[in-house]
Amino acid sequence: MKGVVVIAALFAMSACRSRSSAPSAKPEASRSPSPAPSASVTFAAPLAPPELGSARPPAPSLDTASRAALARARKLQADGQVEQAKAEFLRASGAGQTVHLQPLVELGYLQLTHLGESDEEAERLLLAGTASDDAALEAQAWFNLATLFERRSDSEAERAALARSLARRENKTVRAKLGARSACVGEVGKRRASSTPTNVSGWPGVCVQLQRCESSDISSAEARRSACLESSYSAADPDKSHGCPGAGPWTSTFEYSWFSYNRGWIAPTGTSRFFVDLARVGAWPATCRGAVTPEWKQDGAFAVVTLEDDELMQLPGRPIPQAEPENGVCISGAGTTTVAVYEAESAALLAAVSFSARQRVEVRFDATQRRLALSGGGCDGYVPADGSFRFLPRE
Repeated sequence: MKGVVVIAALFAMSACRSRSSAPSAKPEASRSPSPAPSASVTFAAPLAPPELGSARPPAPSLDTASRAALARARKLQADGQVEQAKAEFLRASGAGQTVHLQPLVELGYLQLTHLGESDEEAERLLLAGTASDDAALEAQAWFNLATLFERRSDSEAERAALARSLARRENKTVRAKLGARSACVGEVGKRRASSTPTNVSGWPGVCVQLQRCESSDISSAEARRSACLESSYSAADPDKSHGCPGAGPWTSTFEYSWFSYNRGWIAPTGTSRFFVDLARVGAWPATCRGAVTPEWKQDGAFAVVTLEDDELMQLPGRPIPQAEPENGVCISGAGTTTVAVYEAESAALLAAVSFSARQRVEVRFDATQRRLALSGGGCDGYVPADGSFRFLPRE
């Protein structure tokens, strides 16, 4: 059904996205991550955008009560009674474990433009709309997100949201807003590159960075044993050291608790120097806790990470599944993948591109040319790995 989220389907989707973080799917702690997913990421092709005008898209999947509540909400909004309109939009969004996305997208816009509330909640509601299988509703959600990003003075996020809206539905207003800017659906910049790696000296430095040692005043051998672990995936059982055998890079997993664990990535960058990243990995749908999962690879003097954000969120005004198993519900965006390139020696971020899972884009890092090569989704070009965060169309 268009514009409807049922909790069973949501949990299945979240479980699929977070499979690598589940205790039953342990990573090979002594091995470096597989290079293929990190170097090249391909997404499903977007549906052909229908030719629609600027009219508000219909909500064919709403039941009678929700449709009536949505009509009341729109009238109250038009009359300037925004608080009452908010209550009706929430009522129109459904009950129990069913969520109607159309009222949530319109509520997100109301919060953004009239209620003066924190725009983080508006962003959550609009992100949920990007997961709709209704092309017009998804396009509306992206356009409203563009308005939010414009208000934050984030011109690149605004441009990418406009391009994504047009990829789902052609619209004269949106096209005019985009103007002469690129129609690439990728967002170039630091906003979604959430990894914060660093470069440290020696195994004691690695151990301290992974929060496994309180001080670097420790032998290299002991620091290596303490830093290089394989999680037991049980709060009751200790993690075991694998010692980071071979030449690296290495993955270390430890401190499992409540369906999440710490994942460290360690790559040698020179004599007694190491590139180190530490992330907490693992989603918990019962509490609507999402996850950003990193996968790293080393490519010469560079470290490349692919970040998968499942965009799982709590729905305002509804209980979480843990609190009310029969009625609790979460919402989720379409999901975002970010490919980021760091200089291994300095851990400086050099390039980053983010994409919605609804778009088709291929990303490949070319270490020789020092650039990310993009194709598909209006992104036929390059992003130089020089810290400029520019998209250069292919000539």
